[in-house]
Amino acid sequence: MGVVYVAFGSRCAVSHEQIREIAAGLEASGSRFLWILKTTVVDRDDDAGIRDVLGDGFLERVRGRGVVTKAWVDQDAVLRDPAVGLFLSHSGWNSVIEAATAGVPLLAWPRGGDHRVAATVVASSGVGVWMEQWSWDGEEWLVSGEEIGGKVKEMMADAGVREKAAKVGEEVAKAVAVGGTSHTGILDFVAKLKATT
Repeated sequence: MGVVYVAFGSRCAVSHEQIREIAAGLEASGSRFLWILKTTVVDRDDDAGIRDVLGDGFLERVRGRGVVTKAWVDQDAVLRDPAVGLFLSHSGWNSVIEAATAGVPLLAWPRGGDHRVAATVVASSGVGVWMEQWSWDGEEWLVSGEEIGGKVKEMMADAGVREKAAKVGEEVAKAVAVGGTSHTGILDFVAKLKATT
């Protein structure tokens, strides 16, 4: 079983109550995980301790299978690690592109802005699932840890979504390789710009 990578981007935060439900869900899923925890929208204001936010005993209960950090990580490198089997994400465009490029399935939980548009791409391309009924930034209700854990467990066991995500990753690699459609497209674009100057 792979690792669940959990990150909600650099400009998104969820309530402390929802964070505790995410923690309960990760614990209940039985999956290994790496969680980049963000408790405020502005990093410099983020002085809450991990234990204070997650509650007593959580880190001890998941020791050996779960890592929670507030430190910056190289998300692209994390997603390219073959151990990563699922990305629970806010569905920011950069995160969606990095996951698709790495061939990692997404569990999309859009939080604001254009995230719903990106989550639509996730669902329509088959590289993941958009939980449309899960809360949106500013909504007053919580998604339960039981529901989160169940969905994580279900997706970690879903070979079909892993295969689709891997196929998209292979297609992206072909497109950006020398001679691929993306590579030749950008070369053509640059040549046209040079011809007009």
